[in-house]
Amino acid sequence: MVLEVSVADRDAVWSLWQAPVGESQKRPLGFWSKALPSSADNYSPFEKQLLACYWALVETERLTIGHQVTMRPELPIMSWVLSDPASHKVGRAQQQSIIKWKWYIRDRARAGPEGTSKLHEEVAQMPMVSTPVTMPSAAKHAPIASWGVPYDRLTEEEKTRAWFTDGSARYAGTTQKWTAAALQPLSGTTLKDTGEGKSSQWAELRAVHMVLQFVCKKKWPDVRLFTDSWAVANGLAGWSGTWKDHNWKIGEKDIWGRSMWIDLSKWAKDVKIFVSHVNAHQKVTSAEEEFNNQVDKMTRSVDSQPLSPAIPVIAQWAHEQSGHGGRDGGYAWAQQHGLPLTKADLATAAADCQICQQQKPTLSP
Repeated sequence: MVLEVSVADRDAVWSLWQAPVGESQKRPLGFWSKALPSSADNYSPFEKQLLACYWALVETERLTIGHQVTMRPELPIMSWVLSDPASHKVGRAQQQSIIKWKWYIRDRARAGPEGTSKLHEEVAQMPMVSTPVTMPSAAKHAPIASWGVPYDRLTEEEKTRAWFTDGSARYAGTTQKWTAAALQPLSGTTLKDTGEGKSSQWAELRAVHMVLQFVCKKKWPDVRLFTDSWAVANGLAGWSGTWKDHNWKIGEKDIWGRSMWIDLSKWAKDVKIFVSHVNAHQKVTSAEEEFNNQVDKMTRSVDSQPLSPAIPVIAQWAHEQSGHGGRDGGYAWAQQHGLPLTKADLATAAADCQICQQQKPTLSP
């Protein structure tokens, strides 16, 4: 296995690849990203690389246990990690954090073949840059989406179908609570969903999923997505073709958010999807960054939100998809497909449905 780790702007980015015996081409096993903490703004490039490698090893441990792993960081760190310096102060990060990162990487590096995994460092011959990852040509299916352009390069008409999406997860006591949100800037339409037990990466995908549900109901010809998640962006425009080839699995395990990826793949047959990556938590210098910051704030607000104008549209669509099953039938279908709808939403949709109104029996005088 090969673990490639880099830092792109304010995100740590890593991908895991498998090189099967007898095959020259590596297979992607997953792509992840995680926003660096605000304290990392003052970190040196070395400190950021060290933290990114630590995160990458921790997050992929369940996939790499028992396997030999070659790590390819953007900056060479292993000579220092394997050394015993007089001081672990290498920049602005707290010394105790540096020691934790260093010793975790060092322990993984020195574990023998019988340990959790054997880690070797192989510095990339060419520097990694924050550009979209392209799919191997061997993929049988095309990716779900195509790479889009920056928001300021869209036409005014295209901007009416542009959405900014984001997701977050944080612990409240011992419970992990997630929030997914989406914003259509020109119309002011917002979508929001919350729940428990899922990661921020899952929530970021859920935000895209909500948008496509809305778009399919509206029968838009295309949609322009803007996300600050490299995992979601590369999943849509890169990895999804290979994932579909392997039945949306990595080895024997389902990919994260498998049911949503399957839905997106199906909806992409009717809607052309474009996706662009936006740098997270930037000082506002463009409309793109302003809208991204707005949707980011939506995911961090725990206050109740006013009813989105998109809810009636989605409720009507769920009502139709359930076969005009009334309040309870529509609600059951919505729950099965992860829609953030209440029974009251479905009751209203059923009452407003012209088909259902026409089929109501008339009372004899």
